[in-house]
Amino acid sequence: MRFLFVLMSVLLMSQVIIYQSSNQAATTSDFEVLADYVIEQGWDVQSFNVTMKLNGDQDEILNLKNVLNEQIKVKYPHKGGIYDETLYTVEVSHNTLQLVYRISGEQWSEHIYSETIDRFNELSLNQFFENGKVYSCFQSNISGSIDSNLLLNDIKEDLQLEFKNKMIEEQLSVFSGYTKQIKEFVPLQDEKMNVQLAIREEDHGKNTVTIGTPILLIEY
Repeated sequence: MRFLFVLMSVLLMSQVIIYQSSNQAATTSDFEVLADYVIEQGWDVQSFNVTMKLNGDQDEILNLKNVLNEQIKVKYPHKGGIYDETLYTVEVSHNTLQLVYRISGEQWSEHIYSETIDRFNELSLNQFFENGKVYSCFQSNISGSIDSNLLLNDIKEDLQLEFKNKMIEEQLSVFSGYTKQIKEFVPLQDEKMNVQLAIREEDHGKNTVTIGTPILLIEY
């Protein structure tokens, strides 16, 4: 009987662990879709940025901030310089705060990708994934010899992206669209949007490509 109880306890604990792991995998999937795509394209990434925002009761937000502050202080030596982390609060209304966590860097590779995912698993970020908003962004330099329209069509086809609107200026083109490959979205009147893309033609023979989901939070 005791053996049966122990066995049931182990099975229940395993189910909890599997659920937590699968939930974490599901919540980071939008970031991973974009991260995988950038790796596959071999783009010369100049910066990456993942920003998480969570609104909540002042006491709850401050408690979570304290927990994360302590966790962020504990960094393994080999991770130094790979990425930067920031954590701060913004007052939304009386007794309501927004907690913002950001991880960013000036390079991107499979190694940095792995370290970033490990960092997500190390920190207490479940509330961000379950109840907050997660924004990811990559900015890359692409050879100016690659036609911008061809590049745009390739991205559209690869991500099965349906463009919703666009802004075309002399050296800057900005597009917003929707893909079923990414779960989170921003309502856009009667439509959905979850990808923004900017292509800037530079003077030094390069195009700066900025892509983010569900919207871009950095200057392009």
